[in-house]
Amino acid sequence: MTKLPNKRNKRDRGLILTEEGLRKLQDARNKTINEKGNRISYEKIQDKIIEKSAGREDLCVTTIRKIFTGSTAVDIGSLECVFDCFDLELCESDYTKPSSEKTDIKIQPTFLHNWGKAPEISVFYGRLQEQKKLKRWILKEKCRLVTLLGIGGIGKSTLAVKVGKEIQSEFDVVIWQSLQNQLPPEEILTNILKIFISTLKKHTVIPESFDEKQSMLMKYLTNKRCLLILDDVEKILSTDDQVGLFPTGYERYSQLFKFFGEADHNSCILLTSREKPIDIIHLEGEAAKVKCLQMRGLNFTEGCQFFKQTGQFTDSEQEWETLIEHYAGNPLILKMLASRMKQLPNSGIIEFLDCFKQGSSMLEEICSLLESQFQRLSLPEKELMYCLAVNGKTFSLKDLVENLVTPCSKVLVLKTILSLLQRSLIEKNGEHFVIQPVMIEYAINQSIDVSSAN
Repeated sequence: MTKLPNKRNKRDRGLILTEEGLRKLQDARNKTINEKGNRISYEKIQDKIIEKSAGREDLCVTTIRKIFTGSTAVDIGSLECVFDCFDLELCESDYTKPSSEKTDIKIQPTFLHNWGKAPEISVFYGRLQEQKKLKRWILKEKCRLVTLLGIGGIGKSTLAVKVGKEIQSEFDVVIWQSLQNQLPPEEILTNILKIFISTLKKHTVIPESFDEKQSMLMKYLTNKRCLLILDDVEKILSTDDQVGLFPTGYERYSQLFKFFGEADHNSCILLTSREKPIDIIHLEGEAAKVKCLQMRGLNFTEGCQFFKQTGQFTDSEQEWETLIEHYAGNPLILKMLASRMKQLPNSGIIEFLDCFKQGSSMLEEICSLLESQFQRLSLPEKELMYCLAVNGKTFSLKDLVENLVTPCSKVLVLKTILSLLQRSLIEKNGEHFVIQPVMIEYAINQSIDVSSAN
């Protein structure tokens, strides 16, 4: 009698997962989040296989890693062990034989990094503490919503790109979306969903209603580990008297931001903005999964390095310190100054700085940058900025009440101070508030122009 082969003992080491099988396995692993917010490790998978099989099965970590990376063919028994570990059924559509031309075929996991029109980073100095804090919030603490705040030109978008590209390998999907064009919330959701759908390579129909789109996005953010960066959030905020609110037609952004911060998903949304949306204020906290990083200017060393990369300058350390302090280490302003200075004969920094601090002689590009923020201010905010400019760069709440140009209540002063803080135009330092020298210069120039016009 001819003996039939024992199929259980036959080990075919020529199998690899298909894209469908690999995706199924990766999605299952993404859902196994421990108390620290991390996915189950290969070592833990090995332990789980031994536990589930009561010690009858044991795969080495190397084999498990091969299965998840799709880098090397293995036997069907190994595939079954790993699938069973996640309570998955291994179907025929989940695995295949490599082509006869090549035994080991590398199947990369499906990663999508869609950076769109994100700015290119050719020069980057410092920000080591900010980078460290952002990475800790996003990777270790698994924050759902993180906001980078700061005045125009301070480097919010640059930092977001820098950190995002350094950690993108930790995410299945990375998406950059600018709000510069003030797209309504429905359109932003549609754009994001289209990118997600392209990763699945399926013909999925995007629903019509906002709530259904949000529900679809929730599934992607939960089943995938995603980094979604929304740049220039201030562009969709209201320009009326109330800071941090959304104008008519954009109210759904409030719902969307609350969803990002409160929903139990596996992803991180990173915002950049000159103004803090009011919804973020109510969501953030030390123990919460919502964080805000208020960005300051470059320090003296970083500012010098940044400035000098545009050309050679031979000024004293004290002169450099005066320049960087005056412009509060704002990278964009320093870049503007350096570009102008290298066009002139070799003159000292102080002479150049004094020249452009006279009257309304501020460089047009710097004036334009500051104007884009000042024009959003309400009348009480403008009056307070002029008052602060006249009285110096450091002040207390008591100073404000006693020295206001126009009489007003303490309540209004408090409300206005909070608005200016929210707009990143003043900073809090202990018991005092601080206004940057360049802001003082601009506000005084504006006050002179208004007085002349009257």
